[in-house]
Amino acid sequence: MPRPKRPPVPPPKDDIALANAKSDTDFLASYLLPTPSHPTTPWTPTFTHPTTHTPYTLTLTSSPPLPACLALIALTSRAHYGPLWSPPKKLREMRTPGLRYVLIHDPENRLVGFLSLLPTYEPYPTAVVYVYEVHLLPELRGGGLGKRLMRLCEEVAGRARSRKLVDLAELLRLQGRALNPAAGLIHQVR
Repeated sequence: MPRPKRPPVPPPKDDIALANAKSDTDFLASYLLPTPSHPTTPWTPTFTHPTTHTPYTLTLTSSPPLPACLALIALTSRAHYGPLWSPPKKLREMRTPGLRYVLIHDPENRLVGFLSLLPTYEPYPTAVVYVYEVHLLPELRGGGLGKRLMRLCEEVAGRARSRKLVDLAELLRLQGRALNPAAGLIHQVR
């Protein structure tokens, strides 16, 4: 009697494809929340500024309020763009498939900062995590939040088995490349 034919087995998805296919809840659980293999993590849904003692909330989303994010970029960084500033172009970039945003809100639920990151390839099959944008209002600076956001990016890169963290936002340069060398990642600023 002939053996029944098995359906073809699809090739396994790689770590980056799996990361990008996850819902925000699953992404948070897989890459940022504590697990048995990663009992400590830099993720918490709150941040209290050490000087002002103001509490802020952090949320992860792939559907951010783009107009509010764009307004924050204009407020914090428009001068750096100079004549190259183009809100339509920036909005297109902010809609890049796979981008995840960590939004920071103050007690009045006003957007006061955000980070955007993207697990991807450079070139395939080299897995990388791009840090696209980091924008914080002045009242959030100097309290360690920027460093904590970069630790979140390192955590995602490590759990997604990326070997490179590419800082497109140039935060590393601004912070003196104050990242965790024990993470075993290649840090690159563009």
